[in-house]
Amino acid sequence: MLFGPNGAAKSDDTSIPITWSADENMAWSVDLPGAGTSSPIIIGNKLILTCYTGYGIDREAPGKMEDLQRHLLCYDATTGKKIWQKDLKATMPEDEFKGYIQEHGYASGTPVSDGQHIFVFFGKSGLFAFDMDGKQVWQADVGNESNNRQWGSATSPVLYKDTVILNASDECQAIIAFNKADGSEKWRTEAKLMTVVFSLPRFLKIDGRTDLVMRVSGEIWGLNPETGKLRWFAEHDFPGTTTASVLTDGKTLYTFGGFPKRAAVALTLGGKGDLTKQIAWTSQETPGTPTPILNDGRLYWHDQKGMAVCLDASTGKKVYKERLSASGIKSYASPIQIGDHIYAVTRNKGTFVYKVGDEFKEEAVNVIAGDNSDFSATPAISDGRMYLRSAKKLYCIKAN
Repeated sequence: MLFGPNGAAKSDDTSIPITWSADENMAWSVDLPGAGTSSPIIIGNKLILTCYTGYGIDREAPGKMEDLQRHLLCYDATTGKKIWQKDLKATMPEDEFKGYIQEHGYASGTPVSDGQHIFVFFGKSGLFAFDMDGKQVWQADVGNESNNRQWGSATSPVLYKDTVILNASDECQAIIAFNKADGSEKWRTEAKLMTVVFSLPRFLKIDGRTDLVMRVSGEIWGLNPETGKLRWFAEHDFPGTTTASVLTDGKTLYTFGGFPKRAAVALTLGGKGDLTKQIAWTSQETPGTPTPILNDGRLYWHDQKGMAVCLDASTGKKVYKERLSASGIKSYASPIQIGDHIYAVTRNKGTFVYKVGDEFKEEAVNVIAGDNSDFSATPAISDGRMYLRSAKKLYCIKAN
C-alpha cells in the first residue's frame, strides 16, 4: 500500500523515532479483534483499519467458512480508544483457507477516504461505502470468481474525482469505476490479462492529461480514468503475478512483478498507442510483493530473501545488494521513507531502518517483544506518530 502525495510513500516528519520496542517510544498499543494485512489510514484524528474473524485465523483449525466476518474499525489516533466497529458477515462461498490465502487472509485491502466517506473492499462481499460514524451508505457487488491460483482478494480501492476505482482482477477480471455518491457503476474495463493482478492503479500526469496506469500480465496500460478506455500500452516479457504498484519520476515509469520470471521494467512516458519501443531497461532484480521507494534517481526495496537492494533508476544497474542482519526474512509490507531513512517492515523479523544513499548502512532493527504474529501492513504516518499493525495488535510509535 502507498501513502502520501501521489503515493510516493514518503514523509518529511523526522520526529518519527528510528528505534522502538514494547517499552521504548511506544505511545500506546491495542489488541485487535481479528487478523488482517491491510494498512491503517488516518482521517483527521480517526484511525481506520480492517480485520476478520470466524474463519481462517488458525492454520491447524481454520473453522467454518460460513462464520467468516469482516470488521471495519475506527480508533482515536491520539489515545488508541476504539470509537466504533462495523461488523459484516461475508458473502458465501469464499475462497477456501489454503495455499497463499493463508499468507494474507480475508482482510487485505486497505480502505480509502475522501474525508467524508470511507470506502473499503471485501472481495466477493463487494465494495462498501461508510460515513465517518460507521454507518453504511452503499454496497456494490463486483463478482464472485477466483483467479486460477485461488490466492484470494488483496486489492484496494482508489479515488478519482467523483469515482471510486477498483482493480477487481480476482473477482471478475476487470477494473471498475463506481460513483462515490451511490455506488452505481460508471465504467468497466474487462480483459483476460486482468488475472493475478493485485497492485493499485496509479494516476499520472502525462502529456498534460491524467492517465490511470497499471501493470497487468505481460503489459503496462495507460487508461482514460473518465471512461476506462485504453490510451496506450507497452508489452513486456514478464507475465504473471503483479503486486507492486508502478512508480514514476515524471519522465519514466517503473514497474515490478512477473511469475515465475520476475523483472523490473522502466518505460519512457509520453505518446499514445503502442509504446513498447519506449521500454528503457529491464532488470532481473525485482521485489516480490512490496512496492519500492523511488528517491533521487535510486530505487530501494527489501526482497523475500532478506536482501536490501538499490538500483540506479536511469539504467537499472545494481548500486548495491546487501543482506539485512537477520535470516529467514519474509516481507509483504512496502518500505516507507521518512527523512533520509528507509523503514522496511518485515513479517517476522522486525522493522529495519537504513539510510538512503549509494552505500547500505543499517541503523536499527526494531522488534516488539511478545508479538510473534505477522507484520504485513505498510505503516501510516501522521502528526509525529507512526501507526504499525500486526495480525494481533495496533501500535502507535512516538518519540518519548
